[in-house]
Amino acid sequence: MNSFEKRFIDDLNKYKDIMFFAIICLIAFFARYAGRECQSMDYVYFFKPWFDQMKEAGGLPSLKEQIGNYSLLYQTIIAFMTYIDIECIYQYKILNVIFDYGCAFVIAELVAAAVKEKRFGQKYNIAFAVSMMLPTAITNGAYWGQCDSIYSFFLLLTVLLLYKEKYKCAFAAYGLAFAFKFQAIFMLPFIICCWISKKKFSILNLWVTLVTFWASGIVAYLNGRNIFDAFKIYFGQANDNIAMYDNFSSFWHLFNNDYGRFGTMASLIAITLMGLGLYAVMYGKKSFDNAEKLLNGAAWFLWTAILFMPNMRDRYGFTMDIMLVGLTCINIKYIKFAAVSVLISTIGYGTYLVSQPSPYNRVTALIYLIAWGYFGYTLIRDESIKIQSETEIKTKKTEAKK
Repeated sequence: MNSFEKRFIDDLNKYKDIMFFAIICLIAFFARYAGRECQSMDYVYFFKPWFDQMKEAGGLPSLKEQIGNYSLLYQTIIAFMTYIDIECIYQYKILNVIFDYGCAFVIAELVAAAVKEKRFGQKYNIAFAVSMMLPTAITNGAYWGQCDSIYSFFLLLTVLLLYKEKYKCAFAAYGLAFAFKFQAIFMLPFIICCWISKKKFSILNLWVTLVTFWASGIVAYLNGRNIFDAFKIYFGQANDNIAMYDNFSSFWHLFNNDYGRFGTMASLIAITLMGLGLYAVMYGKKSFDNAEKLLNGAAWFLWTAILFMPNMRDRYGFTMDIMLVGLTCINIKYIKFAAVSVLISTIGYGTYLVSQPSPYNRVTALIYLIAWGYFGYTLIRDESIKIQSETEIKTKKTEAKK
């Protein structure tokens, strides 16, 4: 080895972390760039017609009436997009890809906080890389054209800000998540549990969430919309495409798909299970005193909601999959849960994007259910072991003093 080679390898080792990070950013970009022309059914039948209708109505003035069934904030973004002389398919996808990077950044920050590692360290970079290169993360925004990375970014940011004890900012981030997607409501039980467990902030901070959510529609209000329409849209969404499950490995595959008779029952069962999670927190069976416990608690509540609530779809597991990837980077014991969830999500995405029948059935639902059950058991078991260990240490110290 000559001196030049030696110096080159030394420099490579010195800057390996930042170089790895930069290379992943590039690879992730080109993986998404390859899907720039892909037109999903959602784009053809919904996103493109919405854009065209808003453009014909003059852009921002179109906000005076509801176009599509998405939130006021998302409609406002589309209205602004109509003024840009770029094909709308690229604009949709560029927006989504920006938030793909945002999700990966935030989950990497949570991992670094949990393992006490500096930014761009080994686990930080692995979390960022895996989050960016998940097949579902690549295809959701860049191929499918969906915006799940946007509200997921704000949900993940909510968890990070709760960890950093920036509570008003956390509630504002949660409000923005809710402003993009109604499914952000599934994080509310987790936030309530943090309030009970941490005892460091007031639940009245939810006013910040409500104000942020309402304010997200201010451009629409200025263009003639009713000031309560931000709320009314979500009430309307509750009646769209009603089914017990929709291309998702729901628990209700084990039962039936008759929402008319059993939808209310399913919702109440899901709420009860999340209530049991809250009950466990109140009994000290689950705490939120570090980044890992915040993340696994958030993941459990999201998993419970999407598994047991009716009318769940394949994309609703997007946030949880990224959380499980982050948890795996913190502790390898979570890999079995991440593997099950990500693989099941990937199967669903793959078939939907090429218009094949749903692959989900009672077998996939049972696998998903078992993984969820074992995940919950693991959280309670680990907490019990910790409490028992702390009790034994206190007992030994007491006996030593005697």
